[in-house]
Amino acid sequence: MTAVGPPASHHLRWLAVSNCLLDIPEDVTQLPAGTTVSVWNLS
Repeated sequence: MTAVGPPASHHLRWLAVSNCLLDIPEDVTQLPAGTTVSVWNLS
């Protein structure tokens, strides 16, 4: 995966070019490398 755009929900143009979304709980502030997360495949 490659991060696209800033990490704020109001940047819809970045969502338009995404092929997946990561489901990270709102109270999480850090994710160590290798952490398993839920992925929503959009393609």
